[in-house]
Amino acid sequence: MFTTTSSDVGMPIVLAEATPTFVSGQVRRDGAGSRTAICLWLPTFELRLELARSPELDSTSVALLAPGEGATRELWQVSERASLSGVMPGQRVSEAVGLCPSLTLLEADPTHYKTTQDALVESLSRVTPILEPAGGGRVFLGMDGLGRLYGSPRNQIRLIYETLLEVFPRALVAAVRVGMAPGTFGAWVAAVASRPGKPRIIAEKELSAFLAPCSVGSLPVEPLMIQRLQRLGVSTLGDLVRFNEASLVRQFGLQGRDALMWARGER
Repeated sequence: MFTTTSSDVGMPIVLAEATPTFVSGQVRRDGAGSRTAICLWLPTFELRLELARSPELDSTSVALLAPGEGATRELWQVSERASLSGVMPGQRVSEAVGLCPSLTLLEADPTHYKTTQDALVESLSRVTPILEPAGGGRVFLGMDGLGRLYGSPRNQIRLIYETLLEVFPRALVAAVRVGMAPGTFGAWVAAVASRPGKPRIIAEKELSAFLAPCSVGSLPVEPLMIQRLQRLGVSTLGDLVRFNEASLVRQFGLQGRDALMWARGER
């Protein structure tokens, strides 16, 4: 499940199971790159696709089973209504049903999810040739220079919403979170801080102040590194940028350098 402790920039943002795979800190496809990025994020993407196919389940408690077989099955994604009963991703089915006897269980359909994502990428490629699907309902778009074609950042985002409607039902598009910022990391954090229908746009001059209060847990690094940073008293990205690169490389290797660049908004 994708969760945050807060969407307020003034409070630490903690990301769970949602860190994308970054490619050199920029949105890339076929070797191209872009500094200005938009992140589109549809939380619980796969479950929402299932509910779009079975809208009668939308107001019920629903869980998507983790792909695989075996006597002991676990939950992959759960609806908001199910979570109110204590049902959580990773739970065994027996435990979840004990908490919520009316829970509807759905088998995952990876082929459907991939087909939908491919259609989404194809549609978005007409807006920009520079894009990176990151899985989990996330796509990054490179937007450098497109202001000359599409106008202001808000006009660019409006065009993207219109493009999404070619693939998704209106109800799904309304749930998409959108962040726009310099670099994929900034765009991702902006998307997490956004709300459905209320994109978060961060200008270059605002990026450092925007990232500073975010939790180090938002960094796309190994969990062990996050734990070590926290033991050192480094809880936010603002704390991290006080370290120099050499000391972080000594402690964490190349991940230390990468983390510093993300925290500074350089990638």
